[in-house]
Amino acid sequence: MGILDVLKPKKSVSEMEEETEEKEAENRYADQELSLAQKKAAIARLKESGLSPSHFPSWKAIMNWIKAH
Repeated sequence: MGILDVLKPKKSVSEMEEETEEKEAENRYADQELSLAQKKAAIARLKESGLSPSHFPSWKAIMNWIKAH
């Protein structure tokens, strides 16, 4: 926070809410990207072992199998 920040007009509640919503959307997108990257890596690992996601009932089961092997 600099000295000039005091001279800037204060943001309205709606502006602050909009910024918060935008940041939350960016965070959700980043989480989804990480999730997609993890799933792609898991599928590659399964293929190395001659398996596919259809061999498992859920992603949790896939992740547990990968941890165990």
